[in-house]
Amino acid sequence: LEEFVSNSQNIDLLIGAGIASDAALERICLKKNPNYKAVALHYGNNLCTTIWDWISDKKMKGTYNNSCHNVYNESWISEHYSFQSEYIESIEGTEVKIMPYIWTPRFLEADASKNGFNLDYAPTKKPNIVVMEPNLNFTKNFVPPLFAIRHVLATTPNIFEKAILFDTFKIASSENKTLIKNQILTDPVFAKHLDKLIFDPRERTAAIFNRDNPLVLSHQHLNALNYTYLEALNYGYPLVH
Repeated sequence: LEEFVSNSQNIDLLIGAGIASDAALERICLKKNPNYKAVALHYGNNLCTTIWDWISDKKMKGTYNNSCHNVYNESWISEHYSFQSEYIESIEGTEVKIMPYIWTPRFLEADASKNGFNLDYAPTKKPNIVVMEPNLNFTKNFVPPLFAIRHVLATTPNIFEKAILFDTFKIASSENKTLIKNQILTDPVFAKHLDKLIFDPRERTAAIFNRDNPLVLSHQHLNALNYTYLEALNYGYPLVH
């Protein structure tokens, strides 16, 4: 908020990704320009996230206000999430419009150029398998990919080198989690191949491509907007979805 207060420029249009505006910010913008407009961009599956927040016994960390009436003038969503347009319209009290699906490789290429990363896949008979976006949400998480990896370990374990699940380090190592204790160590297939399983912190896509030269294993449920598919295929990486 301090940035908006100190900035002397008028604000004609505020575009917020996800839940990014509130009544306090609205008051600042209106003071600068009584005719300003605010647009909410929703890139995710807000309906399923709300279901998860409302009925799960173990809710996600962090909360946000689902009721944003009168803060936004319009809400824009991807065509992949058009099924939730009436939900967004209901909770935000706005007109909902469908925005085009836009993607560019320039962000990865800028990161690769800055750090000397190679983005192109080098074909190999025994690739590493990576799960790149195992968020703590049932629409995108590491559990289905993990058991897909288990199937490969049980049938043809020698066709890949390592299976690296990013953004799972805290889940796997935390004392109050039972993943490793109850699901991995007690499972005969996982236990036999522990040297092939790596639970890593979150990492940048360009760094993963450069270091691991992977086969990308992807999963989503009602959450089709995922740039990982485009990033993998654009640089020639095998994608199993």
